[in-house]
Formats: sequence, structure tokens, C-alpha cells
Amino acid sequence: MCVGHGATAESSTQGGITRVTDGLLGGHVHPSICVAPSSGDVIVVFNRGPGDANELLLCRSTDQGVSWTEPVVLPSSVDRCPGGVYPGALTVLKSGEIVLHWYRYGPTAAQRWQYGPEYCVSSDDGHTFGPPQLIDTPDRPDGHTQPEGRFPFLELDDETWVLPLYDRTVAYNRRTGGLATWGDGRNHGMVPLVRTPSGTLVSGAPQLDAPAPVGKPDPSGEMVYGLRSSNSGMTWQPLHQLGHF
Repeated sequence: MCVGHGATAESSTQGGITRVTDGLLGGHVHPSICVAPSSGDVIVVFNRGPGDANELLLCRSTDQGVSWTEPVVLPSSVDRCPGGVYPGALTVLKSGEIVLHWYRYGPTAAQRWQYGPEYCVSSDDGHTFGPPQLIDTPDRPDGHTQPEGRFPFLELDDETWVLPLYDRTVAYNRRTGGLATWGDGRNHGMVPLVRTPSGTLVSGAPQLDAPAPVGKPDPSGEMVYGLRSSNSGMTWQPLHQLGHF
């Protein structure tokens, strides 16, 4: 796994590539990266593989990505995933906390989707994380229940996050643990969902209302290749700018 970086006072390369770690075995590695708000450390969390391994690993750089620590196992993810862990992402909150989330598969094919996403929180720039918290996601009425995620949460306020999961896009209340409809209720799919400095929301949704599963376009659906909203997700306009997942 490698990252690119520009020249720094400590760097011996100019706009080069730095290898973070060796020994990855393929599969759902899905590295997620963030900058720790207090120290400025760069943190990467990933799965070694192959396929869906049972733990997540963390590497840290204290020199803007020029050098990296050896991978360390995140205890919050160990022994939580009898069928493997699907890496999610790191989200830096306005409070300075760092949230790491993932999805744990059930031990058998019949139990693959019996769990919901889980997350843990760090208050010390990712040096330690608290105990895992389960986000309870009930089965969808249409049976397409795959509530895993890959991208950071969208923080609405101190208690509420928007979860762009594979089969649903919902608002999660951190205090109560409850889920609620968000915006106009559409499913964006497992795509990035961000807010610009002006407050406009941009979604990577490939279709006007993403089907589940979203691996292939729904022939009956309208392709939009991204959406934008200027009213907190209540209405959306097609972008026709982004690729399709």
C-alpha cells in the first residue's frame, strides 16, 4: 500500500511515492486515511486480507507521510467478526474525535447480513479507541439487506450522522442509537457523501434513486452520475460529472 506526497523539510523525495506497509494479501483492503486534528499525524486504517480478514490494522505517520509505523492491530475490531470484517472508514468529527466504522459478516452465508455496522471512537488522535458500538439496522422490506459502508459518515450535528450504506442512506442518532429517514428518503448507495464549505451537499449516487444492490445500473432507473443539494438533502439535482459504482 502506497501514498503520494510532496516535498517536506524531512522528505528525501520530490512528489514521490512512499510505501506504507508490505504484506497485504489482496481482497477488501480498502485503506481509509485521515489527519488527526490535534497532532497532525496522518492515520491509515486497512484490512490485510485475503478477502475479509478478522481485524483492522493501523499505520501512523508523524512526518506528513514520509515514514510510517509498523501496522498495529486495532483491539476494537478483534474477535468481532466471525465471518470477516469489511473495512469502512475514518471520520473526523468537529469535536476532534475520530470515528472508525466497519461491517462484520455473519459466520455463514445464511447469517451474512445478520449484523449491522459497528464503530468505535478515539479521543486521543487515534492512539486508542473505545469499545465497539453496534448500529442496529433492521431488514429491508424488499429483502435486499446489505448494510455495510465504505466511506466516512456525514456529520450533521453533535449527535447525528448520515450513513451512506450499501442498501440505505439514513440518519443515525449517536445518543439514542436510533435510525431515521434522512433528507427526501432516497437511497444514495455506498458512495461518498460530502458537504462543501458553503453547505452544499454532493453525493456520488450513480442513479436518481440507487437500487440495492448497486453494483450494476438498474435499467429502469435514471442515471445522474452524482447529485447535489442546497437544502440539506430535501431535493437533489443531477450532476452528470462522476463515475458509476
